[in-house]
Amino acid sequence: GLFCLYGGLKTMRRFGKTEISALVTIGRGSTGGEFCYTGGSMKLTAGFPAGDHILISGECGYATWLPDHDDEYDEFGGMLLGGGITFRY
Repeated sequence: GLFCLYGGLKTMRRFGKTEISALVTIGRGSTGGEFCYTGGSMKLTAGFPAGDHILISGECGYATWLPDHDDEYDEFGGMLLGGGITFRY
């Protein structure tokens, strides 16, 4: 398992009812109690309200984590795709 501490910047815009946000993160990852990865992600999310209490959203992006020591750990990362439905009260 990989445990990550990261920070980032998020911007949000509204175009009518549609919400668009961009998120960029960078951080350090730990496995086996030792911080041995550096990486981050870039993500774009769009949400559209479907009624008063429902938000439908989709997101895409890319994440990668690079090891400090190539001989000990493997690099990993890839494309992120997702979607969801949020119920607001």
